[in-house]
Amino acid sequence: AWLALVRSSDLRRAPAVSAASPVPGGLWKVVFSRRMFVVLIVVALINTSWQTLRAWLPKFLQEGRGYAESEALYFNALFYVATDVGVIGAGAVTLWLHRRGRTVHGARLAGFLVCAVLGTATAAIPFLDRGGALLAVLLLAGAGVLGVFPIYHALTQDLSPHHQGKITGIASVAAWAVAPPAQKFFGRLVDRTGSFDLGFALAGWLPLLAFAALWLFWERRTSHLST
Repeated sequence: AWLALVRSSDLRRAPAVSAASPVPGGLWKVVFSRRMFVVLIVVALINTSWQTLRAWLPKFLQEGRGYAESEALYFNALFYVATDVGVIGAGAVTLWLHRRGRTVHGARLAGFLVCAVLGTATAAIPFLDRGGALLAVLLLAGAGVLGVFPIYHALTQDLSPHHQGKITGIASVAAWAVAPPAQKFFGRLVDRTGSFDLGFALAGWLPLLAFAALWLFWERRTSHLST
């Protein structure tokens, strides 16, 4: 489908970017910039949130709410459909807001916030037994928690036009340095409380913390690379 939709103009080399790039200079100047620091915080938080919900969902449904294995697996497939909707919807909302007058960065922040708020739906999990309300909350949270990722990747493009691959790779190190220890913490929390509820409730709030970091610390500068 992508090959059918892509235009030849989409594959042309972008023109050279002026010296007014958001973070001009060599790789290390970009790596030690304020925006890169924010990127590392954001990706660590959102990846930890997503990996926690994704990895523990089947176990939560079966052991935490008494669903049969087949029921949990069928819902798991539906969960991933919801996350697809969240990812596509995040881009659609951002584009819609920009076309109605918001700056590119402002539209991205608003889209990120919408998804992050959806993620906080996990706060209702401790109060819900098995049933439609619980499953609906999980679908909303999944859509929101994964929906922040395309906006995050768009934000990384505002750091440098020349080092995008290196920026993504370095940020991935931060993402995976935090997520595995968080899994151990989640497991200990389940062992201590005998429930998955608190861990799920907390995990859904991490994207909102990531939004706070973006809102408070991302430098307000005009970007020549925003698309």
